[in-house]
Amino acid sequence: MRLKLFSSSILFLFTSILIAQSEQLEQITNDFFQANVSNGLVKYKELSEEKSQLDQLIQLYGMEQLSVAESNKAKAYYINAYNLFVIKALVEAYPANSPQEIPGFFTAKNHLLAGEKISLNAIEKEKLNPAKDPRLHFALVCGAKGCPPLANYAFTADNLDSLLNMQTKVALNDTTFLRENMSKQELGLSQIFKWYEADFKQEKKTLLEYINSFRENAISSEMSIVFYEYDWTINSVYSLEQNPDEGREKSNLQLFTPSALFQWGEYEVNFFNSLYFQNSNRNAQGEEIDLPNSQAFFNSLIQITSGIPKSSRINFGVDINITTARYGLAEETPADFFNDETAIYKKTIVSSIGPRIKYVPFKSIPRLSIQSTFLFPVAKNQETPFFIFHDRYTWFTQLFFDQNLGEHFQLFLEADLLYRFNRNSTNEEDFFRVPLSGFLSYFPTSKSTIYAFSQYSPRFENVINNEMSEFGLSQWFTQLGIGGKYQISPKLGIELSYADFILSNNDGAGYAINFGLRYIYR
Repeated sequence: MRLKLFSSSILFLFTSILIAQSEQLEQITNDFFQANVSNGLVKYKELSEEKSQLDQLIQLYGMEQLSVAESNKAKAYYINAYNLFVIKALVEAYPANSPQEIPGFFTAKNHLLAGEKISLNAIEKEKLNPAKDPRLHFALVCGAKGCPPLANYAFTADNLDSLLNMQTKVALNDTTFLRENMSKQELGLSQIFKWYEADFKQEKKTLLEYINSFRENAISSEMSIVFYEYDWTINSVYSLEQNPDEGREKSNLQLFTPSALFQWGEYEVNFFNSLYFQNSNRNAQGEEIDLPNSQAFFNSLIQITSGIPKSSRINFGVDINITTARYGLAEETPADFFNDETAIYKKTIVSSIGPRIKYVPFKSIPRLSIQSTFLFPVAKNQETPFFIFHDRYTWFTQLFFDQNLGEHFQLFLEADLLYRFNRNSTNEEDFFRVPLSGFLSYFPTSKSTIYAFSQYSPRFENVINNEMSEFGLSQWFTQLGIGGKYQISPKLGIELSYADFILSNNDGAGYAINFGLRYIYR
């Protein structure tokens, strides 16, 4: 009897300690949210400069002893942990533009929760399961502006039900989250209602019935429902406080730089056209030499890229090159490209096609990616009787890196290895180039950018020197250029640029005019 009484006392004492610790953790979490969340947005910049408070709080959630029998306590604990882990991941990657920039943001087991390594998806779907309580969709915030506003308080075991109701009411009465267009009789809903439609329909027959159960003013059933595009821009408070013009939604132009990857369900179609024209080249001494004919090469590159299931760090795609070569009179200009009457030679071919893979090697550096393409030549005799395109197999590997420089500037760097293998049994040598490029971009608005760029491209192969053949630098060129991009619609962007080949050795002395269209579905 005494043993049972002693055991009961120890159990009571242990339970009391756990309850006290849990309440203390809720209070510390509440203080954190109140200090760092304003109007549903987070002070990421301030947290990135002083991480100790957040780090200590995250450590407490990793060590917490949780009793799953107490469902409300567990539920509040998981909600708070989810929102804190999202903030922690974005603080570590700051200044990130979006959680989508971070490989494995939702799927990687990067978080320690009650002694268990776990992913954000597992917390949401396995620990909480919004299918049983759709209100959780308005309490869990993914770090993007498209999410419901983040609460500036911690969820607690004692007040869980009332806080979930309050947060759901806040979201469903927010005119930026539910967008009524009375002239069109349309109700704009977040993609959340489309992605998780089955969750909301379990309690009510229709989405509108679920929404109206939390509305102050019911929405008419005559309104037709449309789903507006999800804004994956980071929910940072500073874009509003420091520069009101930056409070707008960021476009695909800013979110999907060449370094960025697409997630499963997202894809890109890129149509990039380049017209290179020359009527002179430069010799081994760099002196410009007139050519007997003008030469124009128009290349259309079609790229299709997609994310893959269960991996946020790999993309697959395909490249297709269509090339037109035109040789004309020496005094002609690019405007004569479409004049077939004066053309000495003109031909259009599908020059090459091949698969492409893109990969982020380091989770901690999401803006550094490697892309590798292997192109197979399609048309025959691409280099005779006139050169149209390289009649070779091509292995093209590119290293991309970009870095934001404040709110309006971005630096993009690229280092490439382009190796061309001869496919015919001729005496032509294999060769490779190592282009090095740098771009400095300025974003006057979220939908537009202007940029300047430079590229140095040396070519290496076996070179005959004093009747001896040795491997070395055979030719090179340097080009400088300017360009601009504009986001015509949320999915479609346009690009125009000009480049002048200002220096070269045994290489071209022309210039290029480039035009591109880019369609991104997400």
